[in-house]
Amino acid sequence: MLLLITACRALPLTQPRHFSKEESGGGLILDLGSHILDLLDYLLGPLTAVSGSAARTNPLSPGGAAIEDVVVGSWLHKTDSRVIPGSCSFNFASSYNMDEITIVGADQTIRFSAFTDIPATITSGSAPVWSSEQSVSFKEFGGVMEHVHSPLVGKIVDFLLDRGELGGEVATSETAHRTQVVIDKLLNGRRSWEDEYV
Repeated sequence: MLLLITACRALPLTQPRHFSKEESGGGLILDLGSHILDLLDYLLGPLTAVSGSAARTNPLSPGGAAIEDVVVGSWLHKTDSRVIPGSCSFNFASSYNMDEITIVGADQTIRFSAFTDIPATITSGSAPVWSSEQSVSFKEFGGVMEHVHSPLVGKIVDFLLDRGELGGEVATSETAHRTQVVIDKLLNGRRSWEDEYV
């Protein structure tokens, strides 16, 4: 099994806060990429043996010279029975919008998007040429909500007001910390959690 992430985002479609060090830490890898990495931690297990590089490739990208617009990396997901290699290529300086996560298995490939309503695709076949495709759109399940984080925020507010419990499906400080460590390694030490936020 192999995991590949390709993300290209045209910068004019984003908000200024994505590039503000004071508001988001600076750069789309911190503001958007964190959600993809957290999702992979949830689906496949913690990311280990992480390495990466980041660079500013477009001098016209927002955020100043210290904000990277390209991030690449690799890692391993280790489970009890197997090791899954993963890699990513985030190009936020692109003029092309693309958001694709691909998981390649022995007999099937799954492609899906993290932030769009593009249909997920499962391709299967035992020969080198894939023999069948079946697409499932998120629209069939009610579509992507306008504010996708609303259920999580609602659960946190209810918990803080003593009106509910945080279930296992809610992100924890442990998973958030794991994702931050992964981002620090992908950024190759540009800013560490301890230096910037503690």
